[in-house]
Amino acid sequence: MATLESRERAQIIAFLRALDRKVGHRTTLYIIGGAAVTLAYAPDNRTSDIDVIGASEEVVANGGKDSELASEFGVYISPLDEITFSVPNGWKERCELQDLGLNKLVVKTADHYDIILGKIARLEPRDIEDINAIHEKHGMDMVLLLARLNDNLDEVKHSHGYRNNAKILFAMLGSPIDFKSGKAEF
Repeated sequence: MATLESRERAQIIAFLRALDRKVGHRTTLYIIGGAAVTLAYAPDNRTSDIDVIGASEEVVANGGKDSELASEFGVYISPLDEITFSVPNGWKERCELQDLGLNKLVVKTADHYDIILGKIARLEPRDIEDINAIHEKHGMDMVLLLARLNDNLDEVKHSHGYRNNAKILFAMLGSPIDFKSGKAEF
């Protein structure tokens, strides 16, 4: 059974500690995706990119894909705009603070329900692996997940693909849904 000191998690933490020593200003990293899964929910999860919403230029310059730290640690900061994270409003307030012993970087990982909703947009095999890892380690309150899905009205109302992927995911998790009057229901 994995511990919270898996090789994958330790590698990301070592990278973040080195990045912490390089940056000059206190900044918050809002981490989503696979790296959030690795740091907070399933430590054996593997990823090479750390998806960060709103990463500063300094963070990207020191820890981005072409940085020295990326070469050294085999992971890198992948900056994303908030609009690319398909989740309901308030997600930043639901993030979990990760106490990694850093001085200038404040690391917050997305709530696991928000990560799952964000992965519905793409729902590729890697996303399904991440969702299954979260489900195995932490279980899932399907009523809460459904409520969060229905709070994600922009995606639910405007993206046929998102609705279809949501149906596939909920069926995989044993709680099939359908959409009626613009909302998902069991």
